[in-house]
Amino acid sequence: MKKNIDQAKVVSFDIFDTLIKRDCYKPVEIFSIIEDRLNKKYNTKTNFKEKRINAERKAIILNSDKEIDITDIYKCFPKMVGISKDEMIMEEEQTELNLCQPNQFAIPIYKYCMEKNKRIIIVSDMYLKEKIIKKILYKANIRTYEKIYLSSECGASKENGNIFKIIIKDMKVSPQDIIHIGDNLRRDYISPKRHGLRSALIGNHHNNIIIDKTYKTTSYRNLLEFINNHYPRNKDLFYRLGFEVQGPLLLGYVKWLNDDLKKEKIKKIFFLSRDGQIVQRAFNFINPNMESKYLYVSRKSLIIPTIWMSPEIKDVQKIFKWPTYIDIYQFLKLRRCVSACEP
Repeated sequence: MKKNIDQAKVVSFDIFDTLIKRDCYKPVEIFSIIEDRLNKKYNTKTNFKEKRINAERKAIILNSDKEIDITDIYKCFPKMVGISKDEMIMEEEQTELNLCQPNQFAIPIYKYCMEKNKRIIIVSDMYLKEKIIKKILYKANIRTYEKIYLSSECGASKENGNIFKIIIKDMKVSPQDIIHIGDNLRRDYISPKRHGLRSALIGNHHNNIIIDKTYKTTSYRNLLEFINNHYPRNKDLFYRLGFEVQGPLLLGYVKWLNDDLKKEKIKKIFFLSRDGQIVQRAFNFINPNMESKYLYVSRKSLIIPTIWMSPEIKDVQKIFKWPTYIDIYQFLKLRRCVSACEP
């Protein structure tokens, strides 16, 4: 990568999944997040995701002679009672801004280009307005570049390669003096090569600490993408275990606990020392409105309350730590403990 950059005068970066990654595993998940927010805000079922996808498809068909932008999409969006199209556009733009993070694998490449005083440009097939793209880049501390080329603004795309013709003319250099860096094989690697540019491909999962092939639920995949985007690479193994294992486990447990408490109509909850402290902190973060208390209690004092409802030998066996060999005295002592629990 460095060798290719050294030989170029202009470095062109793709944006999404190259310089920027979203905290969701697919772009359409943004529409799911917006739908959840609108449903809660207006206390109704909006079906925003489905309507948004269909609106974009319709806009592409109706505007086959040009590259569409977000305004074209929402012109094809059906009217929703009480929610204006301008509000939905603002909601989508803000959600994009909130979810976008710097790609920790690509940022060092970008910084290397700055160190080498290369002319940097940003190129994307994107329907968002340039002002929003600038905010996303600024948030990711990507602030040094000569120009942004968006398909919606240029009327040309990476897909057909016409945007690279515009870039060659604007930069006033030969195609071989430009290298384009991106993640898409067709748009970011093959297409620029066809127009004489150098190109380099960045894989989508180069920077992932987790590439999970077991859990297929959408919420878990989004969580993994969040973890991959935010995990600091300079931390040790134990910090990584917190992100990769303890965090998801704790989140899943307190969400289950919260749902179960609501189901049982429980208004107050106690967390017992000392294992319960981190659980309480996580629970309070998820549900700050429910009253919770942290209670100091010894483990031994909990043994009898644990088995009082079912004081059988088999239950005692599960709770007590049994030695390899046990004499009759120890057995009768345990039996007396069980008898104390019996009605």
